[in-house]
Amino acid sequence: MNSLSILSGVLLFFACSFVGLWLKKRFNRKASFYEEYYRYILYALDKISYERMPINEIKDSFCVGKVTEFTSYLLGDPSTSPLSEAEMENVGKYLSEIGTTDADTQIASLGGKCAEMKRFCENDVVKYRKDGTLYFKLSVLLGIVAFIIIV
Repeated sequence: MNSLSILSGVLLFFACSFVGLWLKKRFNRKASFYEEYYRYILYALDKISYERMPINEIKDSFCVGKVTEFTSYLLGDPSTSPLSEAEMENVGKYLSEIGTTDADTQIASLGGKCAEMKRFCENDVVKYRKDGTLYFKLSVLLGIVAFIIIV
């Protein structure tokens, strides 16, 4: 057991741990994006139903004081989004359709999307958070095993 093998084992352990942290952060960012998307849909439904507020005012009032990846996306900066291209296209398509029909049709559409996003958040967003934690733990375990093998 020389110092070079110990150093390489420690470096490999930290490399595996950092990969696990990166994966966990990526899954948490995705979960946070979808949760914020759901909150925006609820907010838009409320504002359109009761106040008949125009879409541009809804976007502006929702984004006031918030600096999240979803609000950046909503304001026109898609580069910060943690979603894949297909997911971004799906979200963007729906967001672009809000406000293009009459209020009653829009309220029905937003109500359906709210129910869909609620189920999604209850199932898939929780899964994203659990998967991120699982990948982090597995990466740390892999780092420990690599350290033991090298040393």
